[in-house]
Amino acid sequence: MGDWVAGVRSPELQALLIEHRFDRQTCLVRQAAAERPERQVIAANVDVVGIVCALGDGNDPDRDLRLMNENRLGRYLGAVAQSRARPLLIVNKSDLGRDPAAVCTALADSFPDVPVVSLSGQQGVGMEQLDPWLGRGQTLVLVGASGVGKSTLVNTLLGRTAQRVGAVRASDARGRHTTTHRELVLLPNGALLIDTPGMREMALWSGEESGAAAIPPDRPERWRPRHRGR
Repeated sequence: MGDWVAGVRSPELQALLIEHRFDRQTCLVRQAAAERPERQVIAANVDVVGIVCALGDGNDPDRDLRLMNENRLGRYLGAVAQSRARPLLIVNKSDLGRDPAAVCTALADSFPDVPVVSLSGQQGVGMEQLDPWLGRGQTLVLVGASGVGKSTLVNTLLGRTAQRVGAVRASDARGRHTTTHRELVLLPNGALLIDTPGMREMALWSGEESGAAAIPPDRPERWRPRHRGR
């Protein structure tokens, strides 16, 4: 998802015949699930990777920690560093948290130099904070665990229901895979947005090829959290 290609349109086939794929300027990858030694491309040629997490209601600390897991966020940031795209931490469901500002402050302390925004896709509150990363011609990909509200963010930004959304199970904060495929949508202002299925695992790819042409990987260990999740 996200490759730029050149081709010719065939009137006979009523399709675009791809003749060339351009080199990827950025490429977000992970090691395939189940410890298979394969590289899985999540998105290519994106400018910003929005790593979405979510606040809980504060009534069950263990459950809330699953929605806001700093070790998992660190693995996502390591993959973003390898991709050479820019990272953005998105704290969704701010309307459920007792003190969203304190959570954002703690994340900023754990991951210096990474922008953090707090918003509620369901309520449409704070969405303007995404404007700097959604300019005309820019591409933002949303990644994160199931149930953190990625599809709700897409629907709110589009102003219509384009993606199915699902609830988080009350028992263990596990989300259902309501998004089962990656999809690129064009926003009204000309920005591009990629929604991805929820990922339970985010293992860093350790192979030689990252997928971005002629771009050496950064050091993913720089994004390890300074302290464990609260």
